[in-house]
Amino acid sequence: FLRSEGVTNLVRIPHGIESIPEQVAPFPDEFTVGYLGACGPDKGIPYLVDAWAALGWEDARLVIAGEGSQQWGPYIQSRAGKGKFSLPGYVPDVAAFYNAVTVYCQPSVAEGFGIEVIEAMSYGRPVIASTGAGASDAVVPGTGRRVPPGDSSALADAIREARELPSIILHVMGGNGRKMANNYLWEWIRKRYVRAFEGLSHARS
Repeated sequence: FLRSEGVTNLVRIPHGIESIPEQVAPFPDEFTVGYLGACGPDKGIPYLVDAWAALGWEDARLVIAGEGSQQWGPYIQSRAGKGKFSLPGYVPDVAAFYNAVTVYCQPSVAEGFGIEVIEAMSYGRPVIASTGAGASDAVVPGTGRRVPPGDSSALADAIREARELPSIILHVMGGNGRKMANNYLWEWIRKRYVRAFEGLSHARS
């Protein structure tokens, strides 16, 4: 929109994370797909649930965490009754959440960023993100997979593909994600803000 209005000097600066965990837990024995965050309609949770229903796994788990996640219980039971799932609600210890999942999924239809994508990467978790999440730009080949927003079939394919990968490949993807997350540390993001403001002051002088 801004470009269509003639604005050309745009600087895009993402959100950041405070630190990269020094150590992360190994992947859980039970294949687990996790989502963490707000549970509003823009987050695309129904598409994730429908993907889980299509997979029909009884030996894997879906975890939808975040304040209000329990509201999705009836929908999940009606759509994916055979699959195992957990709805822990608000999670005070995000480290415990990320360390307990195999793959992190951000199925957002639309949102500004989605810092959980970067957090999951920092914990060495491969990420599946819809392009409706701004942070999906960080999900490059070798760290996870991007899918179209609102496409439960594509989500199911991506989750199935992740489960079929050898564990060594998942570990490599997790390591690549941790390297990517380093680019989103606040110490670097702050410097980008400083450079942007310095550029504005030079342009005015």
